[in-house]
Amino acid sequence: ITPVAKLEPVPVGGVMVSSASMFNEDFIKDKDIRIGDTVVVGRAGDVIPYISDIIYDDRTGEEQPVKFPTHCPVCDSELVRAEEEAAWRCVNSACPAQVFERILHFVSKDAMDISGLGKAIVERFIFKEEWIKSILDIYDLPYDEIRELEGFGEKSVEKLINSIENSKSRLAYRLLFGLGIRYVGETTARNLAEEVHCIEDLKDWDIEKLLTVNDIGPKVAQSVYNYFQQEENIETILTLKNKYGVNTCTDKQQKSDVEGDGKLAGATLLFTGSLQQMARHEAKEMVEANGGKVASALSSKVDYLVVGEEPGSKVDKAKKLGTVKIITEDDFLKMIAD
Repeated sequence: ITPVAKLEPVPVGGVMVSSASMFNEDFIKDKDIRIGDTVVVGRAGDVIPYISDIIYDDRTGEEQPVKFPTHCPVCDSELVRAEEEAAWRCVNSACPAQVFERILHFVSKDAMDISGLGKAIVERFIFKEEWIKSILDIYDLPYDEIRELEGFGEKSVEKLINSIENSKSRLAYRLLFGLGIRYVGETTARNLAEEVHCIEDLKDWDIEKLLTVNDIGPKVAQSVYNYFQQEENIETILTLKNKYGVNTCTDKQQKSDVEGDGKLAGATLLFTGSLQQMARHEAKEMVEANGGKVASALSSKVDYLVVGEEPGSKVDKAKKLGTVKIITEDDFLKMIAD
């Protein structure tokens, strides 16, 4: 639950701002933010508007303390706050707001890439039509009823059907990423999928074994372990696989052949800055297709740092390490073309 302050519109950095983040309950209490306050607004990272200060001298005495909610504003479930965290969270997995975000993540380009399910359509299918309550429902949509909806012609329905059908053959790591396991990003999902024949096999891994996987620390290992110890999560994966034909397995022989013979076999690359000739996800696919790996952070394990425009601090850090070869986007393309 992220508290947002509603403001009288004010220009900040050339943009009119009418809402500002208050981050969490502790932030509100520490600054003693009250309803009716006059505030100073900044932009975190020059992007996110937030309340940077309070003008306490302007208080009239009519300001009201902020009462942080105790229940989810969508499903009314009691909010929970973990000991080590500042955020209050709704832990009801059936909460429509959570279902909405999980579905959007699952169908996103870097996950299952279901192009026929955009934000507006997902919102309609969940909240209005009530056809989607879990990711399983994506593979059991009532297409005849969808054809009757305003705005859905035969072509758009066929496009949706084909997109959902194509998602069934995505690489296993993309499904693992799409499941939305906390702290598991695309690179972590890829690293995990490379260690097992099928992603459901992770149910047999303990935390100690998870910690042996590249780039996985205690927090991520605990999250992955918790996810795969929940029977309903395993049932979801197996239903996707056995009922709907979604790929959950890695072709290890094919992977071994690529890694052994690829032009980037055994190499680890990291991209920084804005790439001009390809999207970031396309660059990753090129690396993997040529037997290499893409790192999530700069370390001595990285062999090549591919530098685009406005690269930031990674270039200086790579120079200090002294073991990372710094190359341009053109250099990278030549490497896989030669």
